[in-house]
Amino acid sequence: MRQSYSVFREVIADDYAIQQTGTELGVGQALLKLIKNRTQFQKQTKFAVSFGDRALNLRIQKILNPTYNIPFNVPLIPIVTSAILMLVLMIMLNLNY
Repeated sequence: MRQSYSVFREVIADDYAIQQTGTELGVGQALLKLIKNRTQFQKQTKFAVSFGDRALNLRIQKILNPTYNIPFNVPLIPIVTSAILMLVLMIMLNLNY
């Protein structure tokens, strides 16, 4: 969820910058510069960051197609599992008192 939120936050910032400048050119240039710098960094260090690539791709997709809706992925199984475990732990702690 944190990754999806981060992408949404970046897209909102991109939209604001586009609205303020009146053109997608500046944001597009900045994203291309990020891609270029990331590619050079990956070549030097042999590391890859897949989330960053996905986020950049979604941001570019949104600039190219302003009506594109970015999917918000909610990991239901981990959330439900965590909620159940927290509930069980709270019950167990209350039974001990």
